[in-house]
Amino acid sequence: MLRRRVFGVAYRYRGTAFGEIVRDAADRGAQAIIVACPMCHSNLDMRRQAIDSYLRRRIDVPVLYVTQAIGLAVGLSPRSWASNAISFPSPSN
Repeated sequence: MLRRRVFGVAYRYRGTAFGEIVRDAADRGAQAIIVACPMCHSNLDMRRQAIDSYLRRRIDVPVLYVTQAIGLAVGLSPRSWASNAISFPSPSN
């Protein structure tokens, strides 16, 4: 696990804090994790491989920015506004 120093404080990243957020959401039955912070979105969405490695399991809860969630709520198709960088896990049926 990599360690970084921010303001003189060492912390682990990539899996630990982000992994706990994803695990908590999955354990509570969340259908999505909705964030309002662009940095939170990128950390939770784009670091999914490191998070899954930390958790030792794959969790398919998508991470959406608040405007994306609003788009879904008003009936827009993800294909009409989603970029290729956003992860939408396929159903595991």
